[in-house]
Amino acid sequence: MKIKFIKNTPIENIPIYYSTNYNTIFSENDDALYKNIEIDFGQDKKVFIPILLKEIEKDVFESYSAYGYSGFYSQNLEEKDLLKENFHKFKEFMKENKIINMFLRNSPYLCNENFIDDNYNFFNRKTYSIRLQKYEDIDDFARQIKQKVRWSINYARRNHIKIYFKKYKELNESELKRFYDVYVLTMNHRDADEYYQFSYDFFKKHFDQLKDYCELALATNDKNEIIAGAMFLLDNCDMVHYHFSALNREFSKYQVMELLLGEAIVRYSKMNKKNFHLGGGLSLDESDGLSRFKKKFSTEINNYYISKIIFDHKKYTEIREKYGISNNKMFLIKDAIKL
Repeated sequence: MKIKFIKNTPIENIPIYYSTNYNTIFSENDDALYKNIEIDFGQDKKVFIPILLKEIEKDVFESYSAYGYSGFYSQNLEEKDLLKENFHKFKEFMKENKIINMFLRNSPYLCNENFIDDNYNFFNRKTYSIRLQKYEDIDDFARQIKQKVRWSINYARRNHIKIYFKKYKELNESELKRFYDVYVLTMNHRDADEYYQFSYDFFKKHFDQLKDYCELALATNDKNEIIAGAMFLLDNCDMVHYHFSALNREFSKYQVMELLLGEAIVRYSKMNKKNFHLGGGLSLDESDGLSRFKKKFSTEINNYYISKIIFDHKKYTEIREKYGISNNKMFLIKDAIKL
């Protein structure tokens, strides 16, 4: 078994959350160092994991996965058991490289929390996904869905809401800026955590880095004003992901997001995508509006796990005590203190 840092994950058709371009966006946003790790068991049996590193003190780091869904990845299930059996060697590698802990956002559709011992895993919430079938148009889709969703879509259309999609080369700066303005309003309305107060450049980098693997859907009203939008990420393989969304609350009564998501389902079904991952809501009990919105479109419900792993217990405890971090709510030290 050999473990080393590598530049890129050398697998074609890898999920977008594992790509160098995607992780670079978040490493720059977080002011973190992006690394890839290869775990080689021989005979072409390998596991990969992309991580971001933050320096807590001189030559002392903690690691975590970028926003989204990644964790350990391999193309065969056999490697899952090999890693679990030899995980102590991975922990030794991380400790030797002065990385004292790791926080992972695992993939609900890959179930890769199973690559490591259950003691490291914590159920976080449900996420929702759609098994896509081909639809001719939005009318064809509306005929085949629940009556409540069909009513919402038809109501939005009666109120002259229109949806259009923009790829990298088609998107102009004014459209992206308008989406960003609506996003800021949305985050302020939700009183969202400071982390989600992203800059305009952060969204622009998605299109600059990911090119046609990132699309923006925009909703307009009868005055042709942009009132809502959503970003979608497209894998090389058969998946599409609901990434960030925003809605001007003044227009929420028009069922705008129901029409937007319906049009997205039709669009990506025509592009031969098979699975549409909507992500999760805001609460564990699925009682929030975002959970209810995604759930009514979904055909499958997934379990989402986070993982918390300490590689150097002595150093981890020492630093937490040094900065007076007695509340263990924040596993990552950088999240708990302002250095």
